[in-house]
Amino acid sequence: MERSRSVDIRSGAQSSLWITRILTVYCILCCLILVGSAAVKLISVERSFSRVMEEQDPILRLSNRPLFAIVGSAEIVGAAVIFFLRPLTKRLLAIMLISGSFASYRIGLHSIGFTGFCPCMGDPTMWWPSLAHALPAITNVSFGFLLLSWLLTFSLCFFKRRFEAVFS
Repeated sequence: MERSRSVDIRSGAQSSLWITRILTVYCILCCLILVGSAAVKLISVERSFSRVMEEQDPILRLSNRPLFAIVGSAEIVGAAVIFFLRPLTKRLLAIMLISGSFASYRIGLHSIGFTGFCPCMGDPTMWWPSLAHALPAITNVSFGFLLLSWLLTFSLCFFKRRFEAVFS
């Protein structure tokens, strides 16, 4: 009987190890998404002279150029925090905070009746014109991937006893 119990404990530890690895890769991918998004915003601030940069943000009432500089810089800081933060649950909570702020901005746009495409990624079409048709999909997939942190974190909390190694 003891032998089967030790096998169960070992297999539980192995599954925790795999889950830890998968979540670590997820966090690194979130960092890459944030750095990529920040890079596009900051390049747009520097090189784009389209009307998108001069328009005023409908929620924050700021011109897009300084707003993209601020948000792009904040995304780089957020990616660095996520990359270096330990333990894994704190990383997921940081991703939840960032994706929650993105979600609240999108909800705000929807609540004021904003129609059209959210220029959340800056204006990369100025220097990469073939990206224009794919940009909304790239933005939505990236946003959805970041929002996945909510599901992952709540799932881990629900199954905390099974995955104790992830929380240490």
